Amino acid sequence: MIKQHLNRFFYLCYLVLLFFGLVFFHHYFFFLALFLSIFLPFCSLLLTNYIRQNLSCQFQFPPHPVSRESTMDITIRLSGLSIPVPYVEVLFSICPPFAEEPDTYVMEASLSGTKETILSISYPVEHSGYLKLFFQGIRIHGYFNLITLYQKQEKTYPVLILPKHLPVPAIQPSFGGSGTETYADSTKKGNDASEPNDIREYQPGDRLQKIHWKMSVKQDTLLVKEYSGTTGKEMILFLELSPMPDHVFDLLYSYGRYLVDQSWHFYVKWHSLLQGSIMTHYVESEQDLLETLSFLYYEPCHEKTSSREPLDELDHPGGSMVLYLQAEEEYGTWISI
Repeated sequence: MIKQHLNRFFYLCYLVLLFFGLVFFHHYFFFLALFLSIFLPFCSLLLTNYIRQNLSCQFQFPPHPVSRESTMDITIRLSGLSIPVPYVEVLFSICPPFAEEPDTYVMEASLSGTKETILSISYPVEHSGYLKLFFQGIRIHGYFNLITLYQKQEKTYPVLILPKHLPVPAIQPSFGGSGTETYADSTKKGNDASEPNDIREYQPGDRLQKIHWKMSVKQDTLLVKEYSGTTGKEMILFLELSPMPDHVFDLLYSYGRYLVDQSWHFYVKWHSLLQGSIMTHYVESEQDLLETLSFLYYEPCHEKTSSREPLDELDHPGGSMVLYLQAEEEYGTWISI
């Protein structure tokens, strides 16, 4: 910007000299030079405004969500013009999870006009959650570096950052008094009340997880799975949302992936500061697990480590198993309730 201000200052001085030369010498040379000195920047202004109206910018992110403590590659594509552009600046900022202030970036580029220009940045991701990229706009500099026009955008791109996939111990807890009934047995067909025993039409307020998509497509209407309500034993992953819950999210994601791979269902529960009560999500697929994480990422964290008092509020069948996940425990703690 300082260089542009100097160019404008010297340009004005040059115009003043040409004007006085024309006044005192009355020569056609000064008139022609003064005319061109005004006409060419005016043409540059029109051309720069054309560029501002037709230049397009697209942000592209990795096709698959990245995990925390890794690097995310962001690609910026500039296109839409058939004329060269000497100098543009792409302005955006990135706000990672748990950050109070975003990181501001200015990417500089010159466009050839024959093909799209690709810029790239590798951004290190430390925490899981929603990373937000704020695209402010593009600053376009004219051909004589006298004029700058701004293309305002103000777009926000939320990007899901997954927790780390940790190597967790295999799970095969026993339920009930004798300790002989395993979780794999309790989830067999006929023993599990979380298996649907009826199909009905969708009603407002029904969870998307209960929609029977195959039947809905066949009947051309939304149908949901109805459960018996006579539950057997349950497996519950109870989360403690500490001030920095990265490890808790890592454990939830890792145990969740393990249970989904074993075709076992489970419940994720946590004490919500937003709702003031225990929140419950039923998980039977990886998509359910990602949906649960999406809800958790918007939950405010507790200011300090809490006790296990919220466990007393759980609504559960007797003999269920709870894996209590907290930041202080490497793999969580099993609790029989």
